[in-house]
Amino acid sequence: MKADYEFVKQLTEGTLSEEELLRARARSVDGSHGDIILKETLLDRRYVRETRTRLMQSVHPEDYIVSSFPASYLRGCALNLRSEFLILRYVGRAEFRFSDAERWIETTVRDFRSVEARSIVYRLCDYNPDDFGFLPEESRGEEPSRGAQRLLDDPRLLELDLRLVDAFLREGLPVDILVPFVQFPAQLERLRERIDTFFERRTKRPGRVGSTLEVPANLLQIKKFSAADFFVFGPNDLLKYYYGGVDRNSRHYTNVESRLLLGPLGSALMALDAMGARTIYLMKSLIALSDELPLAACTRTTFRRFHMPHQLAEPIAESPASSPALGSARAHGPPPSAAKVS
Repeated sequence: MKADYEFVKQLTEGTLSEEELLRARARSVDGSHGDIILKETLLDRRYVRETRTRLMQSVHPEDYIVSSFPASYLRGCALNLRSEFLILRYVGRAEFRFSDAERWIETTVRDFRSVEARSIVYRLCDYNPDDFGFLPEESRGEEPSRGAQRLLDDPRLLELDLRLVDAFLREGLPVDILVPFVQFPAQLERLRERIDTFFERRTKRPGRVGSTLEVPANLLQIKKFSAADFFVFGPNDLLKYYYGGVDRNSRHYTNVESRLLLGPLGSALMALDAMGARTIYLMKSLIALSDELPLAACTRTTFRRFHMPHQLAEPIAESPASSPALGSARAHGPPPSAAKVS
């Protein structure tokens, strides 16, 4: 299932039946954007609520829950919000018009006000034209780009994100900014300058600016990313490019071996530690591999986690025959080594 999200509006409006959700879940590629959204939607109906609540409460206060769907079980958590998912949740199968920015900001702040987030890491829009289609044609540009370069190419998209960050700050929420899909150090530096310029006359400013590490070259050039206050490794994109472009939405992604990252990540971690005090967030498969990474040798680095909510919940036990979708979902319980990342 490609992450075009034609079903997002139906999900958020609750018009899809549980049977329809489970059929869609069974058709999705495990770990794809669409698959993750469907798992989040099923949390309230197909997961053991007591187990989910207990595990959510055990999350370290400086760990973040990755979600763009406000839900009662997220109340009081530190949240990682992704811009493109917030926009999709708002527009559903329609295109986003920049003239509607104020209404989108008001709606998003209202929805998350009820969640009472402890803090937010806001990931700027990683619009990827291969995955998404919510920008009008005139906004997409002649040369397709994504992540940091897209934000530089389309200043309106960056301003849209920063206006929402400003609205969260005015609500009294601590907000850090995460720059997605940075290919070159200069992209991060230019975006940091634009972020600083946007907030220089405002009374409340974001706390930190971080960078995702999603391109293999990032790991080799890590010392050139000193403009970042914190880092988040993106295992899906790293693996995609190591395997010659096998995308998470492809059925071949199930053949990808995450352990391939251990060597390059280990070297990058040691180089980051030599740069000085930084926080590095592990997520997804890297949490499960944390025992095999040289975390203890990184004495100047703080390690935290970005958790996917479905990885902190226990699916309701059902036979695969009665619910084939849950047979796939059941493999995504809490990683056994998650508690060992301090």
